[in-house]
Amino acid sequence: MNGSEHKQIGSKAVKYLSGEAREYWRAVTPLLEDSSVFPDVFWSGYKAPQKYLDQYSDWRDYIMIPIGEELINCHSAFDTLRLEETYPTVLEFLLNSCVKAMKANQKELAAKFAGVLSHIIGDTGQAAHVCDPAILAPLFQKENECYLIHTFIEAKPEISFPDELQYSARSLGNSLPEVCWRLLKELQHLKKHGMGMIVPIMVAGQKNDWKTAGIYATQMVVESTCLFADLLESLYLLVTNKPIPTSAVSLIELEPDNYHCDGMFNFMPQKNHMPGDNPISPLALDIGNGIQAGYALLPDMFPGCAKARIAYIDFTIPAGVFETLVFSCGLNRNARRNETKAVFEVFCDNKKNWKSAPIGVADPPVTAEINLKHTTHLRLQVKDARKDALETKFFYPCYIEPLLQRPELTYDPNSVNKAH
Repeated sequence: MNGSEHKQIGSKAVKYLSGEAREYWRAVTPLLEDSSVFPDVFWSGYKAPQKYLDQYSDWRDYIMIPIGEELINCHSAFDTLRLEETYPTVLEFLLNSCVKAMKANQKELAAKFAGVLSHIIGDTGQAAHVCDPAILAPLFQKENECYLIHTFIEAKPEISFPDELQYSARSLGNSLPEVCWRLLKELQHLKKHGMGMIVPIMVAGQKNDWKTAGIYATQMVVESTCLFADLLESLYLLVTNKPIPTSAVSLIELEPDNYHCDGMFNFMPQKNHMPGDNPISPLALDIGNGIQAGYALLPDMFPGCAKARIAYIDFTIPAGVFETLVFSCGLNRNARRNETKAVFEVFCDNKKNWKSAPIGVADPPVTAEINLKHTTHLRLQVKDARKDALETKFFYPCYIEPLLQRPELTYDPNSVNKAH
């Protein structure tokens, strides 16, 4: 994001908060706007413009992030291209510092930490930041062209924030560790959306149609603003001990931290659908209960596979927040062929917690409930049921409606919305 877009995110988010939270943050909205550009302003440290050094002499408190035994400048501490690796420590420091300042009634200091967080959100939602220009340039620049890809995507589109936007901020969790975890998951989702904007922005920009390019760029400013509103709402609810709505969390709503799938699934788990014969008509997921939401996986399909044919998705979850994982599993009956059976396995912190019997396409779906006590790393895996699987056989296993349940909730399968 450029400076004006960061400032829009920092200030406009307040509009979408609930009543008391809006009043709390409205008092420091100008500071939220100012501090949203601090990571850029103070990127050079003491070489920053003198007016900022004079006005914000405490800049080091919220710009220098403790990483191990070092203090690292914020913009060097987080890397949008290595989100899962670099973000957790930065987010934890800034969120803890913000909450500490709020509890001490240091609202202006809290606003500075929050503003820095809004900058990270904005950068993660900016298409120019989420893909390596060394990859983009060969895809888009012709032999006789020479221009800076980052500037082309970030600075040229005409941004027009919609004043008519209707949004109500939501809570990201009922504890600080959960808010920190969920913010990271939402940032993964935001980054994915940002990557999806690269092609339409580039195509429109190459036609010198910056108004159309701006439509796509504006969408990311809006999504970033909504996420920052969620964060401001969450922080207020936590610090003021207001009742916080809690519910089960669907793994379908979360971006996996890691995964392994065959190339016929584009090397990725497929959400709610799987590829069909027609590119514009994917296949819905049905393991015997009708169309439902879930993840479709495809174990390694290449001939002569000497190892076990497997596919998996990994999720990191906060310890002590969720009690159980509930799901159903089976083979997608909408697929053209399922030639072998699948064994489903769930690993908690790298230890196998549950394993199904071999499930074929004619077998009824299996429903399971997994105890998540103390679990922080969750893997949903599937493998070919055959002991010797050298011969390629097609089959399409699915994890359906996987939910992270809290201790106080009970699971009602009929309450889960079905995918359309």
